[in-house]
Amino acid sequence: LDDFVTKVDNYKTEIEDAQTKLKMQKAEYEKDLKEALKQAENRRIMAVKDGEERRLQLETQKIKQDQENAELLKKKEYDHQIALEELEQLYQKKIAIETEKYFKLEQTKLEMQRMYESEMEKLKK
Repeated sequence: LDDFVTKVDNYKTEIEDAQTKLKMQKAEYEKDLKEALKQAENRRIMAVKDGEERRLQLETQKIKQDQENAELLKKKEYDHQIALEELEQLYQKKIAIETEKYFKLEQTKLEMQRMYESEMEKLKK
């Protein structure tokens, strides 16, 4: 009977040791799980932060590109206006030259007409 009681006591001790070991393992697993969850949350927060920073960078880049495009468009419009004004001035000069040529031809025509009329008068006499 003593032997039996000793065995039972040994079994009780082994069971208590196993329970203690399991509790320690459980506590270590819970600690590891909390740490893993904390790291995962930190990675998620960093990913969100990185995503937000990237979005802001892209937004800033788009605004800058839009401003550059607007400036280029204004410059092209200005250059177009200057070219149009130069073309208009050239056209006005050409019209003035052609008008002057026309009046000179008209003057020459009138002079020739007077000369022919004068010659005709002389011939009639």
